[in-house]
Amino acid sequence: MSCTLKGIRINEDKDSIIDRYNYGVGIHALADDYDIKIDTMCRRLKMWGVKIKRGDYKRRREVPKPFKMKKSSELLSRIAVNTMINNLKIKYY
Repeated sequence: MSCTLKGIRINEDKDSIIDRYNYGVGIHALADDYDIKIDTMCRRLKMWGVKIKRGDYKRRREVPKPFKMKKSSELLSRIAVNTMINNLKIKYY
């Protein structure tokens, strides 16, 4: 979808965007819904006379937790042994 069509779509949904923002939906979520950048959504809200909530613009999205591999008991025992061997060979200054 081109930038012009996105702008037209945003202008058509102006009232619903303002209502959703006032209800508590964040700028990040609104920008994702309309496939635009956060700066554009913030600029449109300001242009429409909506007061931006403090800290809402800079609030980051939650980052998913990294994947943690489940380790077998055999691997954990090998890790413990290798750690013990390495600790004996480390020279402290």
